[in-house]
Amino acid sequence: MKKLILTIIILFPILVLSQTHIPGGSVSGVWEISGSPYLIEGDITVDSAQTLEIKPGVRVEFQGYYGLTVNGTIKSIGQIDSMITFTINDTTGISDLDNDTSGAWSGITIEENIIDTSFIIFSIIKYTKYSYAKAVWVSGNIVFSNNIILNNYSSLSPVSSTLTLRNSSKAKVYNNFFFNNIYCFKEKK
Repeated sequence: MKKLILTIIILFPILVLSQTHIPGGSVSGVWEISGSPYLIEGDITVDSAQTLEIKPGVRVEFQGYYGLTVNGTIKSIGQIDSMITFTINDTTGISDLDNDTSGAWSGITIEENIIDTSFIIFSIIKYTKYSYAKAVWVSGNIVFSNNIILNNYSSLSPVSSTLTLRNSSKAKVYNNFFFNNIYCFKEKK
């Protein structure tokens, strides 16, 4: 019993300290599993000529209605048994159609980058909510494969509540699983 208590006392601070707070603003570099979960506390941007690499098993958890904009390159490359997760910290209100922001984050926007290709592979993207097409919005080069996209909401576009490709002639999209993504027509009052 003493060994169990000692083990808990030793491991508890390690588990608590293994989270990383990311304030709004520019991000780049490598996000390792040792810093996970990454708690996003504002809108974040990967600037032009910069790269954000997210390693397998990392959890990216938005702490409110914030999003990720990529003007440079993102390399979110998980593994089949160690997927990367993009989600919100609290889903309370996700199905409240009168509130476009409650219980959700605003998704990933990948802007045009003619030099480099972004990768989102073996990632889970869930609980986004937007007026139009925005779990992932791409207008650049991307390889988007083997992902799970679920529980996302859109209130304006019935055909694009999850993945939108715009002017993305070099996009490679394959082997993705889309589940329980909901378009909810909302009449203007």
